[in-house]
Amino acid sequence: MSMIAKLNEFYDETAHKHPSPMRCETARSMMIAYADRWEKEDKTTRVRGIEVPFKIALPVPDDLPNWAKPTKPRYIGGIIDSILERDGRLLLMDLKTVKQLSDEYFKELYTSYQMTQYSLALYCAGYDKVS
Repeated sequence: MSMIAKLNEFYDETAHKHPSPMRCETARSMMIAYADRWEKEDKTTRVRGIEVPFKIALPVPDDLPNWAKPTKPRYIGGIIDSILERDGRLLLMDLKTVKQLSDEYFKELYTSYQMTQYSLALYCAGYDKVS
């Protein structure tokens, strides 16, 4: 089965359950465009997840004074746009759209901590081969 067929099968099963069906369909079209290109060029790339939610519990330091300790757990969370696998390594993708490219756009990508959070989420889930 082709990657595009697998993507469509995945979305057909999950899109109606997604809280934002339009966002889900936008992600589907982006991933199909990606798959159409890379399926022809790279037969080793596999889609492992689309719109994958994550939540990482933040630790409370032992030396934190009692008055400063939170009364409930604190988390970092989000949604990973897509996870691909190539040659046994997981590749994280964050899909971005922009009306016009500018230096500010690339500056924001370079300084964004979003991909670091995604990598940390997969590492906490037990994956150590993340790019």
